[in-house]
Amino acid sequence: MRTSIVTVASILVAGWCSVTALQAGTEPVAAPRPSEPTLSPLTLSAALQRVRDQNPRLKSAEQARHAAAGRTTTARQLPNPSLVLESENFGGKGPRRGFDQTESTFSVSQPIELGGKRAKRTAIASLGEKLAGWDEKTAELDLVAEAALAFTEVLYAQEAERLAGDLYGLAGRAGAAAEGRVRAGKVSPLEQTRAQVAVASARLERERARLRLTDAKRQLATLWGSKDISFRAEGSIGASSPPPTLEELVASATDNPEIRRFDDEVLRQHANLSLEKARRIPDPTISVGVRRFEESDDNAFVAGLSIPLPVFNRNQGGVAEARAELARATYERDGALQRLQRMLGTAYAELLTAYRASRTLHEDVLPGAQRAYEAAEAGFRAGKFSFLDVLDAERTLFSARRDLVEQQAAYQRARITIDRLIGRVPGGTTPTPSEGVAQ
Repeated sequence: MRTSIVTVASILVAGWCSVTALQAGTEPVAAPRPSEPTLSPLTLSAALQRVRDQNPRLKSAEQARHAAAGRTTTARQLPNPSLVLESENFGGKGPRRGFDQTESTFSVSQPIELGGKRAKRTAIASLGEKLAGWDEKTAELDLVAEAALAFTEVLYAQEAERLAGDLYGLAGRAGAAAEGRVRAGKVSPLEQTRAQVAVASARLERERARLRLTDAKRQLATLWGSKDISFRAEGSIGASSPPPTLEELVASATDNPEIRRFDDEVLRQHANLSLEKARRIPDPTISVGVRRFEESDDNAFVAGLSIPLPVFNRNQGGVAEARAELARATYERDGALQRLQRMLGTAYAELLTAYRASRTLHEDVLPGAQRAYEAAEAGFRAGKFSFLDVLDAERTLFSARRDLVEQQAAYQRARITIDRLIGRVPGGTTPTPSEGVAQ
């Protein structure tokens, strides 16, 4: 939650009221909380599995791969033969008026592919199937990264709601203490009014935090097509490990399935160029059959050979196009890798910034703010500090807690983004063809 948990004024008034409770020597009463519905635990791995099983985007990518497999099967087939029936010398005049002098020929013709066209065509289709497999893996990684980010937002919203609840509890206790001091005649009724305003503000912020949590849960559940949000995300948003070096991440960039796809696309264009060169070789068609002579009641075999003459079209345009497509695929692969490296650099800067900030907040700022608050409270009891010192220390402590949660969430977002860029599933491994990509 990037907005403050409560206004500074509300914190000051609530803290002042808690200090007055200390002066009065009374024990603050915790504000009552409404009963919560039973929530089933949901881990990140369980959420990702639901997305894989039920999201239609993955089903679509899977069917696209099956379609590519069908094209590979078609490419492997030989050209079909042709059955030819010819009949001559009938329906004319004179002796050829009827069918007595008809000559009928039954023949079968078969194109013969030369130059390895069938093998080259099959190689192109097989690489196309592999490209569809990488597209499927890319779709899975996109969806998994989206789900992991949504899961992180739920964890973040849960923690933000907890902080808002803690502040509301403090405001409630301070309000009760202020009411007691007013009844005892120690402070003006104005202080009770201020405390009531602080309680109302804290309650409003708590409700806002709950609404943001509800929305975060709905966004996550939508990814597996559900409206049920009766779950609680299990996990720690603060589990931040030291990041690797940028050089290590850049070296892993080639594992991104989009880059792997470009590698196979270059191979496919190489195969396509080889096929276009082979198409300069004409394919002959042979035919064999039998001819029936009605006049003499005889039969005879016939055979034929047809060869196209590459006089005008020697597939010059096809070869030139294939060469250009090969160069284009190579440039696109290099450009995609450069874009990926730039995106990695940006995400790494965000990761490093959030990591260092969270460490500083956790190791230095938050303990220092806690000690300052405790010292200010003890000093106030001893009459060494004013209540304004206690209020300032309290505000600093809550601000540090909020900043820590925000930086931990920023770290997790950057980590998930980097995992996606290097082709790694959050908490998983790098995809390979054996993990679902077509061979």
